[in-house]
Amino acid sequence: MTSHSDKGLTIVAHKGFQIRFDNGYAASVLFGPCNYCESRGNFDYEKPERDHASSGSFYGGTTAEVAVLDQADDLLRISDDSALKGRVSPEDVATLVKFVSDLPTGLSHEEASKRVREALL
Repeated sequence: MTSHSDKGLTIVAHKGFQIRFDNGYAASVLFGPCNYCESRGNFDYEKPERDHASSGSFYGGTTAEVAVLDQADDLLRISDDSALKGRVSPEDVATLVKFVSDLPTGLSHEEASKRVREALL
């Protein structure tokens, strides 16, 4: 994942977005080819540009893959075995984004990971 720590909002590979908050943490939300979401099996990487030119369509679905990055752009471990959580509903994406925006600064990587894991249960 490319670092975008100096930007608030970033489009990621035409298949999602990342939001970096004032606290230094970022929420990543992806829902295109190869992500753990409803669109996972769609390997047509040129689809967004091609379809948008003709019909305005994009990748989409009912679930997304989420991740959280700390101030150093290191992925937090947000589940017992991964830094990613897949097949997350839109409602849970919104909850996670709000939670990440409210994380206090100064947490250790481990403590921030623990708090995000607990919030995603």
